[in-house]
Amino acid sequence: MKVMNRVFLPILLVLFCASLYAKEGSKYKSAVVTPVTVIEGVEAPGNADLTVAATMVTEELRTQLEKKNIAEQILDEYANVSEADAADSIVIDAKITGFKKHGGFFSRTMMTVEINIVHSKSRVMVASDTTSLKMKTSSFKNDERFARAASAVLTEEIYHLLK
Repeated sequence: MKVMNRVFLPILLVLFCASLYAKEGSKYKSAVVTPVTVIEGVEAPGNADLTVAATMVTEELRTQLEKKNIAEQILDEYANVSEADAADSIVIDAKITGFKKHGGFFSRTMMTVEINIVHSKSRVMVASDTTSLKMKTSSFKNDERFARAASAVLTEEIYHLLK
């Protein structure tokens, strides 16, 4: 009996822990990520060129959303979603509407973003939010740093909206 306890108890414990940390499946079949846009007249602090960076943010956002397992497939705006998958698909749209710099010892810049997530087939709003997301001021040194930082905060916000 003691041998069985020493062998089977650790195995059961490992299996139980593995089931707790197992990744759950995607809620959606596909997510179409439209290009991130910037409202006309909005300028980023620092050296980031928003017209170039918006394209980079979109590509990085798709990569980050794949890692977060938001949907089985992350698609661009040109992809065709099959009729069968359209019932379980969403369209993600993000617009950068402004920036506001906050001073202090740890200076931060707030990026205001409008996020709309709609059901692919019915065009019913799944989630919508206009929020200010904190970014380090150093993120605006060049387009690549801005794209990585902006996509990271956008991904987290989208993930929380869909939870």
